Amino acid sequence: MEILWHNFYKCKRNIPLLFILFFIQAASHASILSINSTASGYAVDGGTSGGGQMDGTFDIIGTADDIFLRKINGTSVFNYAEFRGVYEFSLPTTTVISSDEIISASLNFTSSYTSGSYGDGLRTYGYVADGNVSLDDFSQTSNNLGYTQFTGGSGYYNRSYSLDVTDFLITNIDDSNNLGFLFDVSYWNVYATLGSSANLSIEYAEITTVPVPAAMWLFSSGLIGLLGLARRK
Repeated sequence: MEILWHNFYKCKRNIPLLFILFFIQAASHASILSINSTASGYAVDGGTSGGGQMDGTFDIIGTADDIFLRKINGTSVFNYAEFRGVYEFSLPTTTVISSDEIISASLNFTSSYTSGSYGDGLRTYGYVADGNVSLDDFSQTSNNLGYTQFTGGSGYYNRSYSLDVTDFLITNIDDSNNLGFLFDVSYWNVYATLGSSANLSIEYAEITTVPVPAAMWLFSSGLIGLLGLARRK
């Protein structure tokens, strides 16, 4: 018995660790937040109001069922013109995700038609949005998120794409619930028609506290009593 008490007394320094293990209990598991775009549209630089000439200002905006992306050089309607498109997302206030909880994030969208040479595709830019599509959104090209090459080349229909936007969300999600993504095509006479809606998928670590059972509190009382006896010994 004396040996038992002696060994317990030597291990009493580990008691704080036992308290941490038993009484601070939390569980972390991965969850997925999937939301669809709340606003979308396209705009034109060099449209009919600009006399068919690009001047660096987007002056026509459209919110049709499809998003048109074009870079046109010399047609009967447009001499030089560029079409860009945007999707905006409003994150739900019921699910609050902080930057340190994000594991990964992807922007998922579809094209109903693409036309171009091999290697052509889309550039995507991220920006902090306000929940409404405006002409200013189509000049938000400072944050390049990556390049998406057309699947199969030219003349393909109904394709699905996914772009990794993890770093962009980690940088901006703490500052705004509204995030936007701008698209343009890679070169002249490259066309793409995107669907009117896109999807943003966020994988995050959800931390939940596990209630400590009443038996654990009784166990702690026993440990404290044993510690007191060991000290008297």
